[in-house]
Amino acid sequence: PMMLALRRRVAAGDWKPEAFWMDVANTGTPIVEEGEDTRYQIVTFLWRALGETRNVSVIGTFMKAPLAEPLQHVAHIDVWYRTFRLPAGACFSYFLSPNSPLVFDGPDAVQQFATLQADPLNPHRWMCAPDADIYQCQSRAELPGAAAQPWVAGRAAVSRGTLERHQITSRRLG
Repeated sequence: PMMLALRRRVAAGDWKPEAFWMDVANTGTPIVEEGEDTRYQIVTFLWRALGETRNVSVIGTFMKAPLAEPLQHVAHIDVWYRTFRLPAGACFSYFLSPNSPLVFDGPDAVQQFATLQADPLNPHRWMCAPDADIYQCQSRAELPGAAAQPWVAGRAAVSRGTLERHQITSRRLG
């Protein structure tokens, strides 16, 4: 519904990019909307094209196949999006991949993985250190109605582990 309304505003010449992106920043992504069937929720991933953007894809644990799903570009504006119908209350992690080669086999597949990053519009990170950058993290999403997951929350009575950073040199990757 949100993307249909956006397309209508753009077609009518009523596109206000700063207001749109400010609303998105306040809400966070992915955008979750209710559909007609309460067993599912409508989930939209967004990307703001601040520079040259040839393509954007999303890769997540909610997908049936481990391949990237391309986002669609709204013509003449800086919005890329992809909408999915997901089970209500789903929890998942995902990456966004801007300007990727969209290759998953062979030597060029390394470039595909190099473009993976956490969603810059989603403050919830997964599987990374608190000070990690977007290329070292996945984004995490819990849809409304998700079951509690107390096993992933920190507990005062349990000591925290340690994280060590190591650097390796790869001639192949430079």
